[in-house]
Amino acid sequence: NIIGITGTLGAGKGTIVDYLVKEKGYVHYSVRAFIAEEIRRRGLEVNRDTLTEVGNDLRAKHSPSYIALQLYERAFATGKNAVIESVRTMGEVEALRSKGNFYLFAVDADKKTRYQRITERKSETDYVSYETFVANEEREMTSEDPNKQNLAACIKEANYIFMNDGTIEDLHKKVEEVLNKIKNNDISGGMLRGWIINYNKYGESSLENKKKPGNPLCKYSNKKNLTELEALQYENMKLRIENERLKKGYLMKGDGSIVIFKK
Repeated sequence: NIIGITGTLGAGKGTIVDYLVKEKGYVHYSVRAFIAEEIRRRGLEVNRDTLTEVGNDLRAKHSPSYIALQLYERAFATGKNAVIESVRTMGEVEALRSKGNFYLFAVDADKKTRYQRITERKSETDYVSYETFVANEEREMTSEDPNKQNLAACIKEANYIFMNDGTIEDLHKKVEEVLNKIKNNDISGGMLRGWIINYNKYGESSLENKKKPGNPLCKYSNKKNLTELEALQYENMKLRIENERLKKGYLMKGDGSIVIFKK
């Protein structure tokens, strides 16, 4: 699986990432870190303004999804579960979702709680007043330009939204519950990667199921307790097989799972 993380400033994106990395073995990729590398390469100071300006510039020069797809390719190449932090534009969401096996997590919390968190974590972009914090968030919340931040739209498009007004343990529990849902309803990452590789090489024909159908009675004969409907279906299937036996001339043993052809 590849999980993208979006959300408001100071809501707990990093907390979810830490849990996925430390407890679940996910590999971490950060949009923010990717942009920060480019900022330093340009000889600029890393702050909220340069992160926004350089990120928008990279998207305008390449595509709205450029940064996210660069990180996706790195994640996909590892063959491991990965988390991409700080998805902020709809172009990124749409591009990542088109790859398949992608889930977008959004996290939010009370605004004053979030400001308190960023003042406590003391990262290089967090030394701002409350008024500046609010202004920065409002600037990134909406935009008609697909190259620019649109947190409100990204949050709305999330597969799962976490309200993080409680403890870290509460947030971890919510994330664990969602991971279990994904696990129970998911296609394995390895299977999906195989499909993508084959599709790129051989086209749609590579996705066709070429396996021959198995014994139709197995799903009944291997089950200890059949429902009334399943018992009727089982008997019906045995009668149909017996009918085919009479037509084609072969013998069966037991429930039909052993077939002996006449010579």
